[in-house]
Amino acid sequence: MSPAETVSPDIPFRRALAQMKQRAVHCLAVLDQGRLVGILTLGDIRHATPSDEVTRQIWTVNRTWEKVTVARIMSHVVITVDPRADVFHAVEIMLEHGISRLPVVDREGRLLGIFTSEDVYRLLAESRETNLDLDVLTAV
Repeated sequence: MSPAETVSPDIPFRRALAQMKQRAVHCLAVLDQGRLVGILTLGDIRHATPSDEVTRQIWTVNRTWEKVTVARIMSHVVITVDPRADVFHAVEIMLEHGISRLPVVDREGRLLGIFTSEDVYRLLAESRETNLDLDVLTAV
C-alpha cells in the first residue's frame, strides 16, 4: 500500500492538477471531513476538458477554469478495499474494474492508503526472495 495524496472537493480543479504534477501522481483521493468522497484521476480531467477549439470556446463561455471544483469532475463512485483483504482479492477487484489504483478504507470510511499496480509489481519482485515460482505463460 502506498500513501495517498489527498485533496478537498471544494478547491479549484486546476489547483488539484498542479498538485498532481508537483507530486508526480496520477490520482488524488478526495476527502471531506476526513472521509473518502471521491477520487480524481487524470482520466477524469481529460474527460472534463474541451477537445477542440469550438468546444473550448463554448466551454470557456459557460465555465471558467477557476470556478470548476474538484467535486464537479471527480469520480463520485469509488471502488475501495478493506485493509484486511488479501492481495489477490485486491488485484481481482482492480482487474474486474479496470483500475490501477484502489483506495484502502477502514470500516469508518477513513482512507488508509492506496493499493496501486506498482505495489503489485513490487510484491511480485519481492516474492522472488521467497522462491515463489511463477512464469509468464502460467500467469497469462
